Amino acid sequence: MSEEKFDIVFRGDIVLGSNLVQVKANLAKLFKLPAPKVEALFTGKSVVLKKQLNKETAKKYQVVLTKAGAQVSVVTNQTNIPAKPKTRKLTLAPVGANLMPRGASAKEGQAEAEEIDISGFSLKEAAGNLVDQTELAHEQAVEVALPSWNLAETGSDLGQAKRSEPEKIVQPPTLDIAEAGADLGQKPSNVSPVKVGDINFDVAPVGSDMGEKKSHKTPLNPKIDHLSLS
Repeated sequence: MSEEKFDIVFRGDIVLGSNLVQVKANLAKLFKLPAPKVEALFTGKSVVLKKQLNKETAKKYQVVLTKAGAQVSVVTNQTNIPAKPKTRKLTLAPVGANLMPRGASAKEGQAEAEEIDISGFSLKEAAGNLVDQTELAHEQAVEVALPSWNLAETGSDLGQAKRSEPEKIVQPPTLDIAEAGADLGQKPSNVSPVKVGDINFDVAPVGSDMGEKKSHKTPLNPKIDHLSLS
């Protein structure tokens, strides 16, 4: 693989703070150019000052020209870059269009039709089983012995086991309704009544002494002779 090459490109720009007259003089000295050719470098168009340089040499030229006041760029040389292969543009043909190349016969590339035996096919109505009885696998039926069953009448004994236990006769006791206040069999209590003496209650008038304990507090009599209001 060949080494990548670079070019030094100048577009007439100078380094910020540099003097234009001095920059032109520096370029004329570096490249040994007459004044008309130096002026042609400052037209605003891209001018290649050096071609086919390796990366290290291109960087050195860039440093020297920057010190001289010229703002240059290092770009990849396009000479040794292989051209991109041309791609064929494809488009979608409309539905029903003839996709055969022009001048080609319609029979060219056409596969020969094969004959298919369809004698074994038949059409039936869209109803019932579409499979013929001869196409079904017939299995031998298994004989099953079924008992002779009949329907019994309503209420008939269906074979349930009968209980032979004797019936128990329960005689209810003779009951009657007692009179109001009658003794219903409760056990009488032997508690002696408590005698309470007669108590005479009366309503006292409002503000009467109800027997509350009185508090005997000595009233306070502070001395205020030494106090004055200023």
